[in-house]
Amino acid sequence: MCRILGVSRAQYYRYRSPKPSKRRAEDADLKQRILRIFTEFKQRYGVMKIHHELNLELQPLQLRCSPRRIIGYSFSKKMDTDLVLKTLESAVKNRTITGDLIIHTDLGSQYTSDDYNQRLTELHIRHSYSRKGCPYDNAPMES
Repeated sequence: MCRILGVSRAQYYRYRSPKPSKRRAEDADLKQRILRIFTEFKQRYGVMKIHHELNLELQPLQLRCSPRRIIGYSFSKKMDTDLVLKTLESAVKNRTITGDLIIHTDLGSQYTSDDYNQRLTELHIRHSYSRKGCPYDNAPMES
């Protein structure tokens, strides 16, 4: 039947039992939070107040982010492991490393390299990565 219709078997089975994407699941969760807040406040809150309430719920996550300031930098014509290692060393010189320090990066090859991760281990810094296909995870760092 698939051959006659010109459809692959994979497409057919994907159509039969669709699995929601991570993004769709996150959107559904956010929609539930918004509706709960809207209902909780007797359907009187508008966009701004709902946004404020969402921020209050998510504030513990935001408190873990460092202040928006540059603590280390270096320049190069190419983005490679040497550049990020130099930047890391620059940041380490300007900041006291405390117990539970976490560094968050995307999944670029320079950040997933053995040399970079070995240096993080030596400095007792935990590494956090953005999820694949979700550029919003890195938004605070990028901005």
